[in-house]
Amino acid sequence: MKMAHTWMEKSYQKPVFYWIKPLALLILCSIFFASNLQASTLLPSPFELHSQTTVWGMKVKADQVLEENNGTYQLSQTTHAPFIRIEESSVFRFDENQQLIPIRYDYQRSVFGKKLTRKHRFTEDGLSATYQENKKDRITIALNQTVADPLNFILLIQQWLKSTPAVGATKVITSVNKKRVREQEYQVIKSEWIETDLGWFDTVVIERNHSDDSRKTIIWLAKDWDYLVIKMLHDDDDVGEQNIFMRDAKLAKKEIKGLSDKP
Repeated sequence: MKMAHTWMEKSYQKPVFYWIKPLALLILCSIFFASNLQASTLLPSPFELHSQTTVWGMKVKADQVLEENNGTYQLSQTTHAPFIRIEESSVFRFDENQQLIPIRYDYQRSVFGKKLTRKHRFTEDGLSATYQENKKDRITIALNQTVADPLNFILLIQQWLKSTPAVGATKVITSVNKKRVREQEYQVIKSEWIETDLGWFDTVVIERNHSDDSRKTIIWLAKDWDYLVIKMLHDDDDVGEQNIFMRDAKLAKKEIKGLSDKP
C-alpha cells in the first residue's frame, strides 16, 4: 500500500508542478506590471490577486498578497490544489535608485502530507546568498550582480516594459533558483485585444524563449492597466496546453476591470 501511495504521489506531482510555475508567473506578472500606477515611481503598491487554471478537471488556485512596512516589502503566495499546497514568501527592498535588492526567499511544499522546504538568504548588498533545502547544509552562492529570486524577478520585466520596447525586442532576466543562477529571456511579439470574464483589454503580448522547443509560455498584458497580466498560456509535452486566467484583483484597493465592449 505504501508503494502504491508513492507511485500516486509522483504521478500526480509531475504534471501539476509543470503548470504551478506558470500560474505563479501569471500572478507575479499581474502584480508588478500593474503596480506602477504612478509613472514617477517603480515601487509596487499593496495588492491582492487571485488566479486559477484547471488540470485533469481539477481547479488550481493561487492567491498572492504584497505588503510594505517602512520600506521593506513582503510578497506572499499560496498555490493550492487537491493534496498539494505551496507557500512562498519573498522579502526585499529598493535602493535609492529604485533597484530591487533581495533579502530572503522561503518555499514550502506539501504533497500528500510530505513536506519540502527551501530557503535563500541574501547579504545586505545582494552580492552573495546561501541556499538550504530541508535540513541539509547551507550552500553559499557567489553572485556577480544583484539578482532576483523565484518570486520577485518579474519586477525587472516590469521595468523593461515601462520603456515601451518595440515588437521583437528581448530582455534577459537573471535570477537565483535553488543553488544556481539562471537566465530567462522574454520577447515582445505583438499587440492584441482579448476578452476575458473581466472584460476587454488592449494588450501587449510577450513570450518566454525556452531552450526546449516543446515548451511555450505566452503572456497577455493590459496596456491601459500598466501592463497587468490578463492571461497566460503554457504548453508542453507533459501536460499539454494550459490557459491561466486572473479571476479578480485589487490594486491599491481598486478593482481591476476591462471594457464591456471591444472598441
